[in-house]
Amino acid sequence: MFNVRVHRNLNVPRDDVWNVVKDFGGHYRFNPYVEYSPVGNGIAEGMGSERELKFYGGPVVKQKVIDYEEGHMILVGISESSWPIKRGWSRLTLDDTGESSCLMQYHLSFVPALGPLAPLLGLYYKPVFTNQGHVVLRSVEQFVLTGEEAVEFH
Repeated sequence: MFNVRVHRNLNVPRDDVWNVVKDFGGHYRFNPYVEYSPVGNGIAEGMGSERELKFYGGPVVKQKVIDYEEGHMILVGISESSWPIKRGWSRLTLDDTGESSCLMQYHLSFVPALGPLAPLLGLYYKPVFTNQGHVVLRSVEQFVLTGEEAVEFH
């Protein structure tokens, strides 16, 4: 299993960030790697919500919220992926650091597919996913500050 952990101190109130990230189908609005992210089962936020992340360039990942603490944490399981990932999950947490600031933490844990090539694939994807995590956390802050949707990241 490979793990990616990134964090960022955001200069925006935790509640403002939470109102953006809890919208499970609105992920494309702040993630510059995601083309669209429709909710698949009619539950827009909270436990049991399902979505499909369609990344620019083709990959699709289906996810489901498997644990949820209102205002603080979302844990998402990967149920299906066109990337060579056998299984995985991601957790997003928010903690107040001041009246108008918060700490946003993202943890991704994944098991690559492809049998004997899996370890090499994990070593390849870990820095890629780490970089993307940093970009997305910056994009969340920018979206909360400006309301401008993210544009495709190249």
